[in-house]
Amino acid sequence: MAANIFSITGDEYDSYQNFKNAIRNNNISNALFLPDVFSSTQRYEKFKKITFRSISFKNTTFERIKFIDCHFAGCLFLSSKFIQCDFSNCTFKDCNFLGSTWEKSRINPKDLKKNFDFKNDANIAVKLFQALYDQYKKEHQPNYAKMAKYLFIKQNMA
Repeated sequence: MAANIFSITGDEYDSYQNFKNAIRNNNISNALFLPDVFSSTQRYEKFKKITFRSISFKNTTFERIKFIDCHFAGCLFLSSKFIQCDFSNCTFKDCNFLGSTWEKSRINPKDLKKNFDFKNDANIAVKLFQALYDQYKKEHQPNYAKMAKYLFIKQNMA
């Protein structure tokens, strides 16, 4: 399966708390997150060792969220915004980030390399790596900027 999926069916969650409560055995799957914002009232909300499978976060703004050792498979992040978010040692497979924007967030571009089938997902990968490169360059994160630029150029040449 490629990352060029555009819709998911499943259980609908109308609040952040209901979504969190649905996580069982560090796993949640086949779900649609309906609220506009994925954040809590805490300074930073942490999700640790959670598997998110076939979750639609379409048009969602993530704010002050830390994902640690999480796995994302077949998730939609179409037009999602990531503000002050941190992804540490997370893995991604077949997730669609088309139109996502990043601000004061950290994700290692290397963690996204295995997400894409570069033959079928070229436009999605290029746009994501370009958005990450722009953010890292603007926010003076040279190591991540170099990796994002490398993956952006590599994808453009594929």
